[in-house]
Amino acid sequence: MPLALTHLPVPEPLSTYVAELYILRGEVAGPLHDILFAHGALELVVNVGLCFDGHRARPASEAKLIGQIIRPLPTALSGAGFSFGAVLRPAGVAALLGRGAQRLNDRELELERLPAASLQRALRPALERGDFTRAAEVLLASFERGLRADRRAADHARLVARAVSALEEYGHAGAGAVASVDTGLGVSTRLLTRAFRQQVGLSVSPYRRIRRFDDAVHRLRARRHTRLTDLAYSSGYFDQAHFNRDVRYFTGHAPRSLQALARPLAEVYA
Repeated sequence: MPLALTHLPVPEPLSTYVAELYILRGEVAGPLHDILFAHGALELVVNVGLCFDGHRARPASEAKLIGQIIRPLPTALSGAGFSFGAVLRPAGVAALLGRGAQRLNDRELELERLPAASLQRALRPALERGDFTRAAEVLLASFERGLRADRRAADHARLVARAVSALEEYGHAGAGAVASVDTGLGVSTRLLTRAFRQQVGLSVSPYRRIRRFDDAVHRLRARRHTRLTDLAYSSGYFDQAHFNRDVRYFTGHAPRSLQALARPLAEVYA
């Protein structure tokens, strides 16, 4: 059975904590190698049969929290079954980690080492039955408990969520957008920067840089552009040189290699 990536609907109450839910399901005869790039969010991954290992020289864990990916991350898939994943919003990060997202940049942490260690045990029966509606309910209950236990983290998560929404409205506007967000939220740059690092793992400017690069990758995967110059400008880059710099930094390859590196996921897992 070839690997297939399926996006699941995110129930409305859970959308405060989770941006995306997905299932990667299938069978891999031998290790299937790929590279993950920066995309601006932390992820919760639970493996059931399928082994998804994103860090060299470490055994793949059954359930883990993957921090911000900044530099390209080689991965290897093997086994048969599925991986259940949740792309987290700031509130989801706060519920699982409190205020320590920056400690996980380019790292991962087994779920059993977190305050929410019981989440793994609660999720597994629902996932083994293929009851993803129940799995979403378990996630929601765990996130709500986590935020009740750390009110300060909850306050920071709400602030960062508002800031992220404001940044999305500004799109690819210049650096002045960051100052406008500070003013619009009625907070100091220092407070917003600290909250961003605690809940996102990055300060605001590096986060915007990653999101701009991720937008370029998505446009390329959707076949919206064939010329890299057009891709750079449509993704908000000031010029080709800035685009080239980010491609080299986030992929480790020359820009001309991006077309092959950012192939659609349906081709990666075919």
